[in-house]
Amino acid sequence: MHDGATKRACHLLVLSPRARNGDQAREYRPFGGRPLLAILRDVAAGVSQVGSRAYDEHALFGGFLFGKTSIEEEVIQELRSVPASVVDCEILRSGETKAVETARLALQHFSNGAAEGQTRILLVCNDGCRTDAGFVSRRATSEHMLFANLWIDLCGSAFDRVGQGMARLWGD
Repeated sequence: MHDGATKRACHLLVLSPRARNGDQAREYRPFGGRPLLAILRDVAAGVSQVGSRAYDEHALFGGFLFGKTSIEEEVIQELRSVPASVVDCEILRSGETKAVETARLALQHFSNGAAEGQTRILLVCNDGCRTDAGFVSRRATSEHMLFANLWIDLCGSAFDRVGQGMARLWGD
């Protein structure tokens, strides 16, 4: 049981052409509606009632954002300790070849950092493109699905069904 004295943050890698710097990442609206930070606050409030959870809240990982064309060794090491990511499907269709290659490399380091199944990539798709990501991921096509998957990031996969139920309640 967590005593609430300190908050345990689940760092979240956000890759989107609409989140190229810290300000844009904070204002990023995955589905055009509410900002990601507002959704993250709702998820944190929802899981605060769950006694057994891995994390208390998400924190945006600022070490790497889409548009970079290289990754420093220090950032590679940091990426390997980030447990969750949100990837906008728009990056997969971007004409910025070098930025896309570097983002894929960042995701590879992200995925290789933890034991099998310990990192989660959530592919946000707001246009129904069904683009093949080329990496293992879950797809979110609405704020409700995003909410549920972010819930799972904080509580762990054992709470998968609870997260899906909370997404339905949150959407009502």
